[in-house]
Amino acid sequence: MAIKFHWMHRNGWENNKHDLVKMAKFLDEQGIISVLLPYGPEGLDYLLHVPNMLNNTNKIRFLIAIPAYAVSPEYIAKTFRTMRQFNGQRLDLNLVAGNYDEDRAKLILSDYPGDISHIDTHEKRVALTEPWIKKFNNLMQGHEINYVSYVVGASDKTIEIANKHTDYLIINHSMLTEESMSRLINTKPMLSIDPLILENADDEVKYNEYFYQKKNHHSIKGTYQEVLDQIKSISDKFKIYDFIVHTDQTDLTKIFELIKDLSAE
Repeated sequence: MAIKFHWMHRNGWENNKHDLVKMAKFLDEQGIISVLLPYGPEGLDYLLHVPNMLNNTNKIRFLIAIPAYAVSPEYIAKTFRTMRQFNGQRLDLNLVAGNYDEDRAKLILSDYPGDISHIDTHEKRVALTEPWIKKFNNLMQGHEINYVSYVVGASDKTIEIANKHTDYLIINHSMLTEESMSRLINTKPMLSIDPLILENADDEVKYNEYFYQKKNHHSIKGTYQEVLDQIKSISDKFKIYDFIVHTDQTDLTKIFELIKDLSAE
């Protein structure tokens, strides 16, 4: 089965209407299946930019992160139904719990209009995702809307929710054991990767520097051929055919060359 690549929007493109369209068009031309537009309590509402990105692209899908604690399934179902009016059905859902550091957790708690005891731990926010996705899936029945649903994580509860209610579970390398992967029964894995391609051991690697810069722990690294072989080996061993690139590297040239080569096989 062919390997497919997805992209997580970080700081490679600016967060404005011109650069977001530029990013979408570029990723579409590179054959990227979908771009994940993340959520933050202080960030942009990427949903407002999706119609413009849809109208300027042909195939790429837009995977929008939605926190179960912050937005109702009824409202997002209305959004998905409305999005049919913009150049095809290419909007997907990444339902997130919100795994925040202490300061950001305080931020969402201070603005929450309900009983904060329902969301004051990550575990409680994870628990909210199951009734949320069940309600959303019910609301979407009968509307003939083709969406793909995702959750992310490795907890027992998240895996249970993925097996019952979503098409994909987004995972990291900690899940790459036969025992862990055997638990994914009715859902498919998407592996988050940050491949580091170094033709020489002393090559300098530059990163976009900002407050939420991704920690540079590259589980897949080496020469171009070594990185290519590692991804193929993971795909073959664990039957993973969807990979999402999640990186803060500034030079993406080799990564997109790698994506092109692996997607063509």
